[in-house]
Amino acid sequence: MNSSSKRGSNCRLSGGDLDHAPRSTDISDVSLEPTSCHSIAKNGGSTRDAGVLSDAVRQECAEKYVCHNRECYRALVENQVELVIRWLPDTTLTYVNPAYCRFFGKSASQLLGQRFLNQVPEIYHAYLHRQIASILETPQTVYSEFQSISAEGIPVWHRWSDTPILDQHGRVVEFQSVGMDITEFKKAYQKLHHSEMRYQHLAQHDSLTGLPNRIMLLDRIKHVIAKCHRFGRDFALLVVDLDRFKKVADALGHDGADRVLCQVGGRFREVVRESDLLAKLSGDEFVIVCDEIKDSEGPSVLARHLLHSLSVPLEIDGHTLPLSASIGISVWRDGQGNAEDILKEADLAMREGKRQGGNRFLFFNGAMRARSRETDCVESMLRHAIRDDALHLVFLPQIDLRSGHIVAVEALVRLCDTSGTEILPAEFVPVAEKTGLILKLGDRILEKACEQNSLWQKAGLPPRVVTVNISPEQFNQADFAAKVLHALVKTGLQPCWLELEIKEDAIMENVAHAIEVMDVLGRVGVSFAIDDFGKGYSSLTQLRHLPLAKLKIDRAFTRNVPGNPLDAKLVGAVVAVAQCLGMQTVAEGMETQRQCEFFKELRCDLVQGYLFGAPKSAGEMGGSFERPVSCFFSS
Repeated sequence: MNSSSKRGSNCRLSGGDLDHAPRSTDISDVSLEPTSCHSIAKNGGSTRDAGVLSDAVRQECAEKYVCHNRECYRALVENQVELVIRWLPDTTLTYVNPAYCRFFGKSASQLLGQRFLNQVPEIYHAYLHRQIASILETPQTVYSEFQSISAEGIPVWHRWSDTPILDQHGRVVEFQSVGMDITEFKKAYQKLHHSEMRYQHLAQHDSLTGLPNRIMLLDRIKHVIAKCHRFGRDFALLVVDLDRFKKVADALGHDGADRVLCQVGGRFREVVRESDLLAKLSGDEFVIVCDEIKDSEGPSVLARHLLHSLSVPLEIDGHTLPLSASIGISVWRDGQGNAEDILKEADLAMREGKRQGGNRFLFFNGAMRARSRETDCVESMLRHAIRDDALHLVFLPQIDLRSGHIVAVEALVRLCDTSGTEILPAEFVPVAEKTGLILKLGDRILEKACEQNSLWQKAGLPPRVVTVNISPEQFNQADFAAKVLHALVKTGLQPCWLELEIKEDAIMENVAHAIEVMDVLGRVGVSFAIDDFGKGYSSLTQLRHLPLAKLKIDRAFTRNVPGNPLDAKLVGAVVAVAQCLGMQTVAEGMETQRQCEFFKELRCDLVQGYLFGAPKSAGEMGGSFERPVSCFFSS
């Protein structure tokens, strides 16, 4: 028997002799089953011979298995798309796979023996030296990412895993590295990161001016408070609001108004320090966080510079726009409050500046806080009154100068606090305008006035016109005409017994809208009066196109007649203009019979004022419809 058969008798190889066994990557395809010593001895061999033979077979099988695995591993590495290299601690290459050669456009012979750092851009050398030192100190696989330039000159990102190979003493003698192309992943990540950064920027900045918005502003204030608290410093916050900006916006439209805000933001940027934060809140409001101030003079100087920056008019679409602003300043001192507190204080100071006429700056003080509490109280009462229908109306008559009879009554709203004390419109109407309640308030007054006039007529009283004051905010609503028609239908009042008083400025803000509303309501019989004439900037050319029934002369012109010759001439001119335009005139603020005689001589049509008594309740006023107000008018 030949040696092969002898070996076969000692080892049984599943699948045939090992020399002819099929190449396989799976060791399970080759199984070794040594025969027992008993069976060898039985055939004439000793157990010693059996042990020697068994060891030799095992060694041969193991050598073949290692060789086979080495070939499989080499085939695996050689065919990988990843870059695979082996290198010494001094970065000398000892093995490169074909993918590595293809990437750099060089053969293995050109690369082996060279330092792999030669293929890496120099900017990464220091980083990689630190990586190598780290592995030598603590042998473990580490990962790194850097760019390499391909043979085509294309920068490619790879993620490398560097694994140390140790000798029997645990010392690093070589490294094996695998580099995976992550360029597309990097591009996707950078795109995602850019999108996240852009989203974060948009979330923290005003989309129009690019300035920080309220979110970023409050975060900055919190950081400044923490820093000033730590170092015992003060800082100031300035709230800047453009004066009468709504008129600018109405004149230029949204696009023009946006350009104004951008130019204003640009001017403010030139004024503030680099260390200050300039932010834009909603509308036309800007805020400056003035960090690290020594005294109140610093914020004062900044406020003057901001006001001065607006002194040169803007040029927008051929319009020359003079601008001004109101500035409120609050100085934070240790323990004063949080970000919202100081922002509210500066806002209160700004609003006080507007109340005083604008184009100024004011520092916050305790009196403003007290006024703010009063305003909050009035706002709360007003909200409850609107919700609970607790508003009540009183009426001021309009007297015909020829007959002395009441021909119309003006509806005036009244509000009472919990104790029954009456709050004057001069106190709660500005609060309603500031808080946006003016729309709900105006709707309720209109409906209640129509309802009361309908009740008078149902009670058999002579029909009279009820006049209702309409706020600019109310009049300029797109659905204002529809709301008026709804109130008339709901209360059953005929449109000819309703007159709407519109302020001169409200009409001039949007003449096209005014004409449209007056045309719609005028067709059904509603009449219109222009209120406070002489205080605004009406154009006679525009007035003559408006379907106005009455022109009310403001008390600012009537209180001094006939004693003041200039006012007397002005009033005479107004009456003449109204007559030319086919409108009746109403003189407000009558306090003396001499005034009434003067306006009667001017052929003014109607008068009203406290000369005929204070505004009356609905019951009292209804009883006055059928008799002249005084014998003076019957003569």
